Amino acid sequence: MAEVKNSYTTGELTKGFGTNKVTLLRRAARENWKSVPRPGRGGGEMWLVSSMPEKTRHELASALAA
Repeated sequence: MAEVKNSYTTGELTKGFGTNKVTLLRRAARENWKSVPRPGRGGGEMWLVSSMPEKTRHELASALAA
């Protein structure tokens, strides 16, 4: 079983949810997920699990457990 972290990159979440980047970013906007800048080369976002709705957090936990 994978460890649940406090934040995930867009790439990690697209793999976890089995979707593509555009769909994931639309969902993040619709559900008002909060993010912080990802450190390091390339930048990007680190999406905060605590800002996701409860249903989304459960879905993520299930996807990581599989």
